[in-house]
Amino acid sequence: MAGEQSETGAQGRPGRYQRTPGGLVASMVVIVLVLVGVYFVGGLIYNRDVDTTPESVEYLPTVRDLQDAGADVVYPESLPDGWFATTVEYRPGDEPRFKLDLFTDGSSFVGLRQESEDVDDMVATYVDEDAVEEDPLAATGSGSRIAAEWGAWSDEGGDHAYSAELGETSVLVFGDVSAEDLADLVSRLTTDPAPTDDPAPTDAPAPTDDPAPTEGATPSQAPGS
Repeated sequence: MAGEQSETGAQGRPGRYQRTPGGLVASMVVIVLVLVGVYFVGGLIYNRDVDTTPESVEYLPTVRDLQDAGADVVYPESLPDGWFATTVEYRPGDEPRFKLDLFTDGSSFVGLRQESEDVDDMVATYVDEDAVEEDPLAATGSGSRIAAEWGAWSDEGGDHAYSAELGETSVLVFGDVSAEDLADLVSRLTTDPAPTDDPAPTDAPAPTDDPAPTEGATPSQAPGS
């Protein structure tokens, strides 16, 4: 009887699914096809061509307003062909700051900062803490009207920067462009009265209205005052 019960019990259990190599391969193929389909559909939805070029702004009117208020800011009186400004800001106070962001014809970023900070600290903040100091850029080579000599910097990522001291402020120009292109921008820097005719950047997006100064950035105090 015991033997019969054992045999009956064995027959009463449902049969196990026999997995064959061919069945496993077929399942894997189906999974791969599903994943490929999801990736393709996601690409159609999320990877459409989107224009990420920032809007241009006219920075010279802001510079003129700052100068009228007594601020002594460093700015480019003109820009290389295809370059345009995207941000211009000024923060007054005991440690005033001037910020100008630029976009090049090669879709690269270039920044100009004028702050009451040490050059080394600004380089560490805006370029790299491990930036390497290069041979300085002499005014005779750059045509600079701001300083007789500009400190030169670079980092492993290919960024370059030039620095100078003006009164109680430090000026830093930096970006992921060649040293030659950055030196060209340095040669255009000045503190002279801003021209009244705003040069239109070549091939730049249509400029937006001159942005209002950021909160607390009403041009009411010159740097170092």
